[in-house]
Amino acid sequence: ITPIFPQNSARIDPLAYYYMPEEVVSHVVSGIKAREEFFINIAYETTLVIVLSLLLFAKVKGEKPELNFQAIKERASYQDLQNLKKQLEAINTPEAEEILATLNQVLASPQDYFAKVSSSLRTMLTALSTGSVGQIIGKAQANEFIKRLEQGQRVILVVQTGSLLTRKTAHMVARVLISMIQSFVGRRYASGQKVEPPLCLYMDEASNLLYVGIEDLFNKAGGAGVWVHAFTQSIADLEAEIGRPFARKILDNANTKLFMRVNDPTTADYIAEYSGIVKKFSPILSLGGGITIREVEEPSIRPEDVLNLQVRDFYLFTFEGAFRGKVAKVEPAYVDVKYPRVEVV
Repeated sequence: ITPIFPQNSARIDPLAYYYMPEEVVSHVVSGIKAREEFFINIAYETTLVIVLSLLLFAKVKGEKPELNFQAIKERASYQDLQNLKKQLEAINTPEAEEILATLNQVLASPQDYFAKVSSSLRTMLTALSTGSVGQIIGKAQANEFIKRLEQGQRVILVVQTGSLLTRKTAHMVARVLISMIQSFVGRRYASGQKVEPPLCLYMDEASNLLYVGIEDLFNKAGGAGVWVHAFTQSIADLEAEIGRPFARKILDNANTKLFMRVNDPTTADYIAEYSGIVKKFSPILSLGGGITIREVEEPSIRPEDVLNLQVRDFYLFTFEGAFRGKVAKVEPAYVDVKYPRVEVV
């Protein structure tokens, strides 16, 4: 999947497979980068009303619901919600009345206030339903990736978001796709099943891909046969994106930690603290020429040891113990993928 070359990319609708409507809403909200839960809650409430309405309309018509980002975007503005209210009022069922009651609460706020607090949702929906991203994700009608996973088949999905070109949109795409995988894991976990063979998820520059709620993926995915790998430059990157408490929660839930050379002293201090304390004997030479030895406690790995690691050297912490190692030399890939040339307009 790559929005850089949509003509060569697979199409995937992250909203195509779900068990509960809340799953669809979580996918949409995961694309929003917001440190304040207030804005996320507003987006969640608005999206939930839209999704429940679309499902109800399909049920009344006797059709299979088709949910994608384009369909949600077309009903996300204040005026569109007013029109949605009229459509719900024409359906005289308890389910419609329940949705209508929630919608009235959303519309109770002034239009200008609603426009401000829902701007993050509108921006995200626009980014995912227009342009190259809209072609491969926002307007797609199928999801072959999740389909194969649900059928127990093997599948490899490579996502290249083009973060240097599209920046925010690239990160939105990645977060939504990870949320899609998280829901799949949740469905397997709830059914008491495991993914066979195990599914390995690799997230490069993970700090840009984190969202509120992803900590549960690190906490529970292993029980469903999903191995989550996250790579980041420093702990500061994680804390800057989702805050210190959530960042530490993710780190605590990581069973295996591998540290290579870092430039951030705070990260080096964390590694030193994480390595534990060891007792050593320290000799002291007195002025009279005598030598005494005392027992001192110091970190098993000092911060300067991490800051001065050589290329390919690393520290590894697992359930089996702590290790220091060196990465083997990697031979050149035997497959060379040649991409189309990017021509400016």
